[in-house]
Amino acid sequence: EGDRGEIRSRRTARSAQGAQGAQGAQSAAFERVDASYNPDWLGIEERSMGSLAWTHPQTVWAVLATAVYAFDMVRILALVPPTAVEAAAVGVIYFGLYGSRWQDVPKLAPHYQVSFYASLGWTYYAWASLVHGLAYGPAPLIPASLAEPLHAAACWIYLATCAYFY
Repeated sequence: EGDRGEIRSRRTARSAQGAQGAQGAQSAAFERVDASYNPDWLGIEERSMGSLAWTHPQTVWAVLATAVYAFDMVRILALVPPTAVEAAAVGVIYFGLYGSRWQDVPKLAPHYQVSFYASLGWTYYAWASLVHGLAYGPAPLIPASLAEPLHAAACWIYLATCAYFY
């Protein structure tokens, strides 16, 4: 019984070492990919927040998108439904956010490009679904006759981006 326990213990230790080795190799592979398109990324954790290049159009759009997220969390927890104003604002903010990043996408590694284009389709679908739902509410952003084809197109875009991503 003692020998079996010792053998089992050694096997468990070897399995754990193998898993850590695989994770370490995967982490190193990710670092190489990140460094290939943006060598500054590897040292980002050692830098202060003030040393980053904040004067970029992406910064404004990202701050606005983060503010919408925080607002939505409070709104959802308070059980307040979305409004047409929020849907219009979200459309403008996300159009600006993705538009400010569009020029940099070709510089990314292919797997990051896939993620960008897929998230663009998923975001469009989420926005179109919000607009579609609001078209049947008390203060529609657009009439239901326009919301239906918008939502149908968004569904196809969503399916296509899922197929592209996966």
